[in-house]
Amino acid sequence: KMKGEPPTNPYEERVLRIFDAGKVMEFVVLRALTMAGILNQRQQFVEIPAGANRLKCLGYLDCTIGGFVDYEQAKETIVKHLGEYKLSLADQLLEQKAVNIIEGLQTDYPRGNIPEMLVEVKSINSMAFWAHKNRDKQGSFLGYEHNKLQLYGYMKATSIEKGMLLYISKDDFTLEEIGLLLGDRRTDGAFNADIEAMTAYYSNNEVPPKEQEIVFNDRKGKFELNWKM
Repeated sequence: KMKGEPPTNPYEERVLRIFDAGKVMEFVVLRALTMAGILNQRQQFVEIPAGANRLKCLGYLDCTIGGFVDYEQAKETIVKHLGEYKLSLADQLLEQKAVNIIEGLQTDYPRGNIPEMLVEVKSINSMAFWAHKNRDKQGSFLGYEHNKLQLYGYMKATSIEKGMLLYISKDDFTLEEIGLLLGDRRTDGAFNADIEAMTAYYSNNEVPPKEQEIVFNDRKGKFELNWKM
């Protein structure tokens, strides 16, 4: 794709509909944040300049949240949006959820100064969302490495120190969050290694090695089928 080669296995119609469904799920989450008065519609391209051994990185971030102080103004925004974008009686429930978000932030940050945070919304199949293999010992969703590296790239490009992956289950709308911090040694190392490897493949006009069908899962301590296949 980076070389302009046409794909040998283009996406079929069903997969394209899955992508469209993901956009709808993203809208649902962003609308709730908008109603809460904490969404900043940045929607902009971001860039990490090229280095000695890496290509430049381009991305497109959707939004940030926070970065404000006035809670009363945020609550006024909720009322304003309810009037402008009212859809049904269900908006009464949405209003309460939005108010709960503001009141929770007010408890955690009584003096305001809520740090601006990058947000990336990802919707996934509910079977994958609830699968035991995708959860840690405490039962929390582990998230996917490529999603974390995507968000981390936006954080590096903007120098915003906090980022949040919001995963939503498509069947039941359950949402879980995974936080990232700019400068985290493990994530920063994984990001740099990935970009440098892709730069080497691109510069040498080399096709990256194909995924192995069977891989060893360090967390489980056993071999398993590679889902990336």
